[in-house]
Parts: sequence; C-alpha cells; structure tokens
Amino acid sequence: MMANDGAATNWGGASGSGPSPTGWAQTEWLVLDALPLHLALVNRHGEILAVNAAWERFAGENRGERCGVGANYLDVCRRAAESGNREASQALTGLAAVLDGRLPEFSLEYPCHDGVRQRWFLMRAAPSGAANGGVVLYHLDITDRKLAELALVQAKEAAEAANQAKSTFVAHVSHEIRTPLSGILGLVELMLTEQLTDTQHRYLSLIKSSAQGLLSILNDLLDAARLEAGRPVIRCEPFELARCVEEVIHLFREPARKKGLELRAEWAAGLPRWVNGDSGRLRQILVNLVSNAVKFTERGGVRLQVGPAPPESGPDRIAFAVVDTGIGIPTDRLSAVFQPFEQVDEGAARRPQGTGLGLSIAARLVEAMGGQLMAESVPGQGSTFRFTVALPAASPPATPAPSSPAPLAPLRILLAEDNEVNQLVVQKRLEQAGHSVRVVTDGQAAVAAWATGSFDLILMDVQMPIMDGLTATTEIRRREALRRVRRVPIIGLTAQAFPDDAARCHEAGMDRCITKPFSWEQLVEAVGQVCGGASLEATRPKPTVDQALVHDKMGGNPDLVRRVLTLFADSYPRLIADLRAALDEGHADKLTRTAHKLAGSIGNFDQGWPLQRVRQLEAQGRAGDLAGARQWVDELAAYLPELVAVWQDWLDQATGPGGAAPPAR
Repeated sequence: MMANDGAATNWGGASGSGPSPTGWAQTEWLVLDALPLHLALVNRHGEILAVNAAWERFAGENRGERCGVGANYLDVCRRAAESGNREASQALTGLAAVLDGRLPEFSLEYPCHDGVRQRWFLMRAAPSGAANGGVVLYHLDITDRKLAELALVQAKEAAEAANQAKSTFVAHVSHEIRTPLSGILGLVELMLTEQLTDTQHRYLSLIKSSAQGLLSILNDLLDAARLEAGRPVIRCEPFELARCVEEVIHLFREPARKKGLELRAEWAAGLPRWVNGDSGRLRQILVNLVSNAVKFTERGGVRLQVGPAPPESGPDRIAFAVVDTGIGIPTDRLSAVFQPFEQVDEGAARRPQGTGLGLSIAARLVEAMGGQLMAESVPGQGSTFRFTVALPAASPPATPAPSSPAPLAPLRILLAEDNEVNQLVVQKRLEQAGHSVRVVTDGQAAVAAWATGSFDLILMDVQMPIMDGLTATTEIRRREALRRVRRVPIIGLTAQAFPDDAARCHEAGMDRCITKPFSWEQLVEAVGQVCGGASLEATRPKPTVDQALVHDKMGGNPDLVRRVLTLFADSYPRLIADLRAALDEGHADKLTRTAHKLAGSIGNFDQGWPLQRVRQLEAQGRAGDLAGARQWVDELAAYLPELVAVWQDWLDQATGPGGAAPPAR
C-alpha cells in the first residue's frame, strides 16, 4: 500500500513501526504479518511499496536479487527473463497486463531452487483497488502440494506400468497355452472324423470337452485382463434380438437337458425385432449368466426373460433377467459375487466352479453398455440376475437373398506355420476337403514360396522364427505392389487374443485374422469372407464304385452286394429324416445315434467324402455342437441317391448270366 506522503514503507512488520498506509489498525497489520503468503503492494509502475513479514524474510533469503520495498518488481522479472527464465518471462507479461488493465488478474505456478532444495510457488496478482492503480501481489509456497501431486502421478504411472506388465504377461501366457491347445483340439477333431468305436469316441469327446474347458478359463482370464486395461469398446450396429437370445439358449440346451433341467426364453410383448447395439457383448453377458445358472441348478429350470424396461429407466431400454431354481446365494454374499475370482459357494470346491470371473466380466460389460447388473437370491430356492441396456429399434440391414455358398474349386494353399502339430491338423483337414497345401515353417520361407509359386490363399502364422508373419505379410504386399501382380488373400493365424493384435494383422496387410485354437467352421467362415463368400469345402465329388471295397466288404458276391444295396436304399431316407428331426429338436444324442447307424451303412459303399461327413455329424452330436450340421445333412441327402444309382448301374452291367462281379482293380 502507499503512505499518505507516497513514501515506500513496511506493511507494519513485527516491530509495529511506520505509518499505516491505509489507516488500518495495528491488529490488522499483525494479521497480514501472520499470513504465510509473501504479500506485497506494487504501484502501477511496478515499484514495491509495502510488504508483509513473510515477503521481508523471502527477500532477505534471495541474496542474488534485491526485491524488497523500493525495488521495481517488473525490473526483477525482466532481468530474470533475459537470463532465460521462462517462468519469469510469463510473470512479467502477466503482471504488466494486470497493471495496464488488460487482464483482471494473473496467476502462475513456478519452481524455485533456494540452494538447498527445489521449491514451488503460486504467484497471483490482482488490482489493489487504489485510486492511482497498482496491484496486490502474493507468492504462496505450494511445495508440499506439488510433491504430493508428483507422488500421485508417479504412483499412477507405476500402477499403469504394473497393469500393462500384467496384461503383457497374460498375453504371452495366452500365446504359450493357446498354441499347444490348438494342436490338441485340432488333433481330436481330426481323429473324430475317423472310424472309431464307441469307447474311442467317448474318450476323444472327453478330451475335447476338457480342452474346451481350459480354453473357456483362458478366455475368462483374457477378458478380465482386457477390462482392467481399459473400457471395452461397445459397437452399435443392427442385429436381430430374438436370434441373439436363441443362440444363447441353443448353446446350453444340451447341458441343461443332460441335467434334466428346463431351459427356455420368455418374451414379453412390444419388443422390436431389430435393434441397434453390440450383439457380441450382449451375447457374452447372457452366456455368462445362463452358464452360471445351469451350472448351479440341479433341479427345476432356467428362464431367460426379455421385455421392455420400465419407462423411468430411460428411453429404448430393454430388460433382461436370468432366473434359476438353483442353490441360491446367501444375502451377505450377494455384493461379493461381482468381484473377480469370487465363488458363489466356497464349500462347493468338490466340483469344478471355473475361475470366478464370469459375473465380474458380465457386470463390467453391462456397465460399459450403460446399465447395472443386479442380483437377488433366496438360498435353496434360486437366484435372479437382472439388467437393462439401451437397444433402440432399428431397420434390418439390406441383405441379398440367402443362398448356399458356392464350393471353391480345389485351392493351392500356402500354410506358414512353425508348430508341427498345427501343421498336421490344418494340412490334413484342407487336403480332406480337396485342396493342395504347401507347408513352410517361417516367414522368410513364406515370402520365398510366394515368389516362386502360385497360390490362391496364404494361411500365415503370426509368431514364427527368422521372420514373423506380420513382417512376411508386409513384404509380400510390398512386392505385389511393386510387380503389380494379383493380391493373394492372406489369413493370419494368431495365438494372441487381444484386439490390438487383430489391428496389427490388418495393418500388416492381412485380410482376416483368426485366433487359435480355431475350429474348421471358423476357418471356413474366414476363407468365405476373403474369397467372395465361397465355401472352403471343395466341390462335392461324384459317386464312384470302389471295386476293391466290394471284395473287402462282401467277398465280391454280387447277390450279397445287391441285397445290401437294397437295404441301404430303403433305410437311408429314414435315417436322413431322423437326422433332420434331431436337429429340429436340438437333440444331440439322437443325432449321434442316427449318424452312427448311417456311417455303418455308408461304409459298405463309400469310405470317402460321405463317410467323413457322417462321422463329423456323429462327433458334433457327441460334443453337443450342432452348428453347421443341417447343411451337411442336406448335402448327404443330395449325394446318397446318386451313390445308390451308381452302384445299381454297376451291378446291372457287372452281373451277367453267371452273376459274377468283375475282379477288383
């Protein structure tokens, strides 16, 4: 402040000497001196007119620059700025702007080293309100706050680094587990296409079921890692609500039937057929909830209820509830079931309970979709899990008329895969479908094979020695562009299961990427997408007569062949009808039994394509997986009359007056 005669003065100081610049009482001076702020009054020219005790002490410590009463603070800032101090330059500009009336106030946080330690201050300048202008300027020591903020930032960075390290570890472990798991599942599926006894089928089906259980656990761990790494991406696209729900019901119909449980979907009126949302995430939530319900229910049933949400919950919201008559959850455990790795019944460790991640994952996904997963339960009577999500009504997307995919002509396929088991599985299945396959074991060899060969499709493992699949794909795409040659479709095969991995595959130039372990159906779908919707299944072969089979199976006796052929011609239409009925009913056991009967009959006449199809149907029935089975039944229904006709023609030509069949070639 300014004395009446305009002379510079202390604000009061500890001694209480000096005139009062404003006529304030001595007690008010004492208050200003007691403040921890370094407080000064600066006139419109930048001169320091009055300071409090804290400023005096600060000025005394700052021996390198005089900044007490009588000094010009603008000059102090200017000299510091000229020496390269960025904060001093900002202070000079801001203070001048407030003194000139261009800014109502100015503040700045800046570091200051006092020779012993780094300190931080907050500077603030505001108009003093005096008639002749000037500002009140203060500096507040905020070192403790800045150190606390720095500690929080470091702790956050450390936590993020630890979380990233965990995610990286999970990704690496996933790769190391998925690679052998892919081999196990692939070999089992390959063996299930062979002619096996019931016991062998049962053992292989148990191996497959165990491997799929391990894959489910691995997927849960990966989902949890993804959710911890960040908010999941929620897509919005049209999908058919009933189809999404029925797919979930279909998935668990066989496990529920084996336990004697009723499983059904219940629909309320007023629901749109098509909605906008993320069908994949919704399916994942419902799968987790229905899976838990079936797992913990021993009698009664499970209902999946779908209906419009109450109006107060918001527009376009649909309510879902999974209701079971299972063991229930104690009241004091209800809130805990949504925590990772929590088990509903700790005492039930005598039977497999999974990872305890399913409900946690479902709750996080519901939250990401704008809802909340809630539970209510009565021990011994059952549980209900409810949630609502926004799914606005949508128009169905324009799609071409449905048609069966055209089979591809036999393809020339390059398989780049370093794992011998996976090589065997993929090569064998592709060759069974009628395609030719060349196998290489690293990316460098894949590039060389592409350069010297002519391939219709490349299946590229992502992680290989010498040169990885991403680098190899990038090099192939570079050479294609340079030579202006046809772009060969490339499908990436990866054991990494994070979304970023798929993005890297596409950036490298791959057309699709599928995660190991993958099924034959997934590979067929991927190839159809990169090959214009065509099916990887080779063209159905024309039936032929295997004369060696006549002698091996029926001793070359034409009368016996004719009788067996007549029985087969009479029985296969009924068996085809039974296969279709099993699919209509979702009855996997019936599909297995019927396919087994048909395999025994077909094996007398053709041990190639049709027998492989029937054995695959039998294997799918044993596994409770009916996906894609109807198309195979339809193909068999079209093929078998041709097979019977070919054999009948052969018999008519082969049996003369003596009735003897020709010798085997």
